[in-house]
Amino acid sequence: MKPYFPDKKKILKNKLSINEEEVEKIQSFGHWGKPLIWEKSVGIKSGFELGVSSYYAKEFPKSKTHEDEEAIYIISGDGVAKIGDKKFKLKKSTAIYIPSNTPHCIKNKGKKALKAVYCHSGKRSLLK
Repeated sequence: MKPYFPDKKKILKNKLSINEEEVEKIQSFGHWGKPLIWEKSVGIKSGFELGVSSYYAKEFPKSKTHEDEEAIYIISGDGVAKIGDKKFKLKKSTAIYIPSNTPHCIKNKGKKALKAVYCHSGKRSLLK
């Protein structure tokens, strides 16, 4: 699997407004993401990141763990999040919080895409 961050040649530099259509999809564990507001697009130094994701895995993919906190807000679709050893139903207008260093993954339970907005709190390194 490719690293989370895209090729530097395709990065948007120092923009204050970004349309999702300008950003290339990045494949990850059972979903794709588009980082919109982050260090590579607007030069944020804190590591804060805001983006959109679409989850397609019908079974739980491999869990991932990273050092920062994450929040996810569901825009459309139905699914289940596994955070640590707990499971949570996801549907439109649901928000979830993922503490730092906590294994997590999401699966899609619906016929349509499970779409979400995500936010990372600070610089992260993917631990697993």
